[in-house]
Amino acid sequence: MTDPLAIQRDAKFTELVMRYLEGQLTEDQADQLREAMAADPDRRQTFVLMCYESRLLAEATAGEVESFKFKAPVDAPSPMPRRSRSVGVLIAAALVVLALTAWFVLSPEPQTPTAKPSTTSSPSVAMLTNLSADAVFAEDRDRMQLGSELTTGPIKLAAGRAQLMFKSAAVVDLAGPCEFEMTGPNRGRLAAGMLEAYVPESARGFTLDLPDGSRIIDLGTKFGIQTQDLEAPRVEVYDGSVRVEMVGGQSQILLAGQAAQLAGGRLTSIGRSNLLVNGDFEPGDPDKPSPPQGWTVSQGDWWLTDGQNHAMADPPSARRGQSYVTASRSAAESGGRRSSAESVLTQTVELSADDLAFAQQDGVKVELHFFYCAADPHDRAGVWIELLDSSGAVLQSMTRDRLETTAEAAWTPGQVSLPLVAGTRSIRVRLQANRRKMNDTNVNFDHVRLTLSAPYVVAERATRPLSDGSQAP
Repeated sequence: MTDPLAIQRDAKFTELVMRYLEGQLTEDQADQLREAMAADPDRRQTFVLMCYESRLLAEATAGEVESFKFKAPVDAPSPMPRRSRSVGVLIAAALVVLALTAWFVLSPEPQTPTAKPSTTSSPSVAMLTNLSADAVFAEDRDRMQLGSELTTGPIKLAAGRAQLMFKSAAVVDLAGPCEFEMTGPNRGRLAAGMLEAYVPESARGFTLDLPDGSRIIDLGTKFGIQTQDLEAPRVEVYDGSVRVEMVGGQSQILLAGQAAQLAGGRLTSIGRSNLLVNGDFEPGDPDKPSPPQGWTVSQGDWWLTDGQNHAMADPPSARRGQSYVTASRSAAESGGRRSSAESVLTQTVELSADDLAFAQQDGVKVELHFFYCAADPHDRAGVWIELLDSSGAVLQSMTRDRLETTAEAAWTPGQVSLPLVAGTRSIRVRLQANRRKMNDTNVNFDHVRLTLSAPYVVAERATRPLSDGSQAP
């Protein structure tokens, strides 16, 4: 069949497409639809056109893209920044959705990782499904267009955010600067930078290789990892579980709410991940001078911003999620003298029974990981950790009250840690900004994480993970 008009008269094919658009396809009918399109490129074109017309109709009648029934086949939402609702972006988003639709219909079978990553060119293994407005690729820019199908090979994201969807339906969010290599339809390698992976059950087994020889095997979950921002890779599991396979053959299951540090291909510490409420400063109204949920403004003013109306030296987008927090916009020159404007944002975390039980181990540390941007040398950005007893008295503290000046518009990682002392019942985190000159630069924070960690002790005998992610005896 070569005439598109003839295809439109194919009642059976049209009925299958309509049932697909209404979400009423049975498994047998889905197989019939795939077979029909796989055998005829004109049918594939008709399928895309019908989907596109359906989307335009939904927009015209409901006024919102979100009202359209079709959703990309991803189990967990990604924290990529929202795009502007311009007509051009809506059309681009529609085309990406349609491309994903045809892609998954024609390649329905989930892929499993091969024994070794591919080193040769191959058919497409992923699609570029989202980009932040400030995304910049270091090379091969023509290939990195929204909706482009991607083959195995490296991706160098110099700045901004980019989202990839593998053919297995695993979704990876990259945060620049980041070097990532797609090595198969359900496998990749992180050479440097930060990423988050969202893995539905269909992509269980998604594998992420690390430059030190270790690898992360996903067991159906959502996790994050960064390799260049700290001295060693750090893994944090948000949902589900992952298996960390170390150099030498040992492995360790990490569950939701756990974080771990690696060095030299081996785990060095493992602990309880983020104890803070809303360390990503979500949600929030852009530029509204009120504290984000979970935080208290102890002094000065703090704004939530999505970066769209940012000052030139401030980040154009959040490090993670939709917004970040910014401070010290009110400093001014007065009578030829600098007028200091200090802002302090705090959160106190009460340790739970599980936290206190974890604290009974030897060598437990409190760690604060964060990203900040403070490009003006006149400004001062600082962070504090204070360990409090049951009465609220400070037992011990650690301060970095003068963080290094950062490059303009660049998120820079930071870390503060101290040993957990006996009697600690709560932990107070303070973020401080002290602005000493009137200009267009602010002090900004995002992706703040408070964790408890303890040295990793190698088990006496290897454990074998079961299919549900637990350990065999």
